[in-house]
Amino acid sequence: MLKILFDDYDITKHFTVRKIAPTLSAAVNNNFLSLAHLNGANFKFSSLGQIELKVEITIKHDIQYHLDELNKVLNVKEPKKLIISDRQDRYLMCKLNGEVDFSSRFIASDATLTFISPHHYWTSTDGLKRFEMSSDGKLLVTNNGSASAPPIINVDFSADCGYFGLIGPDSFLTLGNPKELDDIPVPPTESALNEEMHNLVGWTRVTDVETWVTDYNKITSKGTAKHDEWGALLNPSTFTGLANNWQGHAYVKQFNMGSIERKADNFKLRSRVTMHDTAGNRNSTAGMLIVILDADNRPIMTASIYDSTTDRKKLATSFKINSFRGNDEKHSTIIHNGSIEALNGFIEMRKSGNKFEWLIHTDSVNVEPVPVKVGDKVKLKPSATKAASGHYYRSDYKNRQYTVTAITTWPGHSKKIYALSIGAHVIYHVYLDDIQQNTVTTSAGPKQVRHSIVNNSLAQLNPSKVLIWQGVWGNTTPYSRFGLNSVVIDRLYTTNALEIENVFRPGDNLQINHQTGDILLNGTTYQGFADYDNRFFEIDWGDTELQVVVSDWASYPSVELILEERYL
Repeated sequence: MLKILFDDYDITKHFTVRKIAPTLSAAVNNNFLSLAHLNGANFKFSSLGQIELKVEITIKHDIQYHLDELNKVLNVKEPKKLIISDRQDRYLMCKLNGEVDFSSRFIASDATLTFISPHHYWTSTDGLKRFEMSSDGKLLVTNNGSASAPPIINVDFSADCGYFGLIGPDSFLTLGNPKELDDIPVPPTESALNEEMHNLVGWTRVTDVETWVTDYNKITSKGTAKHDEWGALLNPSTFTGLANNWQGHAYVKQFNMGSIERKADNFKLRSRVTMHDTAGNRNSTAGMLIVILDADNRPIMTASIYDSTTDRKKLATSFKINSFRGNDEKHSTIIHNGSIEALNGFIEMRKSGNKFEWLIHTDSVNVEPVPVKVGDKVKLKPSATKAASGHYYRSDYKNRQYTVTAITTWPGHSKKIYALSIGAHVIYHVYLDDIQQNTVTTSAGPKQVRHSIVNNSLAQLNPSKVLIWQGVWGNTTPYSRFGLNSVVIDRLYTTNALEIENVFRPGDNLQINHQTGDILLNGTTYQGFADYDNRFFEIDWGDTELQVVVSDWASYPSVELILEERYL
């Protein structure tokens, strides 16, 4: 006597099976294209419908009791497993369908139960079958069912690989780039930027530099640069007139693409800079920033050099690194302060692994006063108080321009006396100490400011861009010689071949589900390159050989094919 298990419950406790009409397969649906003026039709494709199983039953007695029990079991929300005792090698996912009419309310009541499946197949009760790849990259698969079945491919990589493919008898699926190499040769150095700053072609103007370097509270970049044959200069006519802020211009540029990528894990930057005053204007100022940024515009290294103090005429220097503030990724912290009299040399920054170095080097610069002679146009120093004659200077006369009309000596005075005139009238007789002199650059030997640190957190940021800013404080006059002449950045390689970050890495797991169409790499959807002609496929009944292909230089990963057999 046949038994039927539905959701592991023997429903034949409540009836006797009179007949189960077998079917060859689910309904076959053929699609043809026909034209009225042609004989016959062109075949397009076939598809299988849903399996429908009709079971003729008899309930011999206690009709209502057995109906209630059957309703408890058969009234389900989702399809459940159905197994017939003479076909225990397979099950059908199905649920009761349609109306069931019984012939009697009392005894020997006949009816037909119709079960319908969402599928066109029965599934093997043997569970999942597993097939391992051989050492030569072949997968030999045996499907003992009578229907094709979609496999699940599970791949574990123990080494780098740039390409993985699985080729079947009539379809294939490949991922990655078959031409991807494991590493490529690189020179000891490779140019990331080589910019002569007599123009700014390819640079992007930054008008809100205060949002790029948030540790500078009073800095603007509304201006634009001008140029001479040597480099970038300030153009004060483009400033906005803010008296209590640094005013200037800023520009940013990405590193050029390298052999593999745009970033430079290790690099050396060198910028040729001229920054000193020869006009004798004690109120002139100047400031410059050079900032190495990552792709998200986070500052990594900053070199700052500036003179903002009236009558100081000394350049302050500071070196900075990212502060790693959770709420402000653009903020930097000073790690070194220094000073230098003037700059006619270069600014250098270098990264080697987790070591960061700064250097400001000036080539033999010294600023000396130019001797004052008759006919020179001069001004009094702001600090001057009393003339050689003993008269106090009037404050409103200090800013006037005078002509030196005579240089003499007076009895009882050890210093020379300079007659300062406006037109034909001598206004003051003064000592040289009170005259604001012009200056000249002379040689005095090279000087340097340098610093280095080791920082593992900073080494995690990837240098990708450089930002430059030049400016003056408020409405002051810029240094007479203030130019950024060049920005040169070289990638530094410590090996003669650079390893490519391949699509698949040691420890990666790749799962390809041909039933659902999901491709997962380490549990998340695969985002890499896939061949346009890829097709998910099924394993047909009988024996099938599949070939695994990988990058030419890669070893085979561990590959397992998982199959659940099906029957029509």
